[in-house]
Amino acid sequence: MTTHLRAGFGLLTALSILCTAAPTLAATTPFSNAPFTDVPTTSPFYTSIEYFRQQNLIRGYADGTFKPDQQINRAEFAYFITNPFFLNTDVTNNCVSDHETDKIHIFFFDVQKDSWYANAVCAAQIKDIIDGYSDGSYRPGNPINFAEAAKIVVNTFVADFANPDKSSDHWYKQYVDKLSDLKAIPTSIKTAAHYMTRAEMVELIYRVKLNNTMKTSTNGQDVR
Repeated sequence: MTTHLRAGFGLLTALSILCTAAPTLAATTPFSNAPFTDVPTTSPFYTSIEYFRQQNLIRGYADGTFKPDQQINRAEFAYFITNPFFLNTDVTNNCVSDHETDKIHIFFFDVQKDSWYANAVCAAQIKDIIDGYSDGSYRPGNPINFAEAAKIVVNTFVADFANPDKSSDHWYKQYVDKLSDLKAIPTSIKTAAHYMTRAEMVELIYRVKLNNTMKTSTNGQDVR
């Protein structure tokens, strides 16, 4: 990877995208009135997923599942992080039309203006939350790794992180350490290159957003 996401989660649709593979399914799948069948009470992610489900903030699949182990990609993450529940998104709805870069694309050559995530990527870019790659791409279909997610989450939720330490050999260390201080790193995450699953993303956001420091967390010093 030559570069990485920089500083960088309407509400119901955004969270629906996180929980479904395609926008059409997200728009038509009803909210679940019962716990997801593939997230047992013994799951370390049960509390966070159930919290969002009870708040009608996430949808599952028509068969009652959540698919917690499915990876989340960069397009889905941009859609999630620009949710007004997490971020002031006054520029989201009309971002593409207000910041048109060419007739087909918005900011990145692989993000088309008519894509379901175009406004989210546009808003995240305007808000200085994300970066693309040195070749001008965003790679929306690529899975997002923990290092990228850590930077975005910290710079979205931690107000006193304006001047991070840049002395480390690893650009992500300061963000991982901050999440470690907040006890926000799910214990399933051991490496910076770990691709985030839907359950892990919900868990990470739940811990930081709700300031839940009671759960066991991976120590940032142990993240390789």
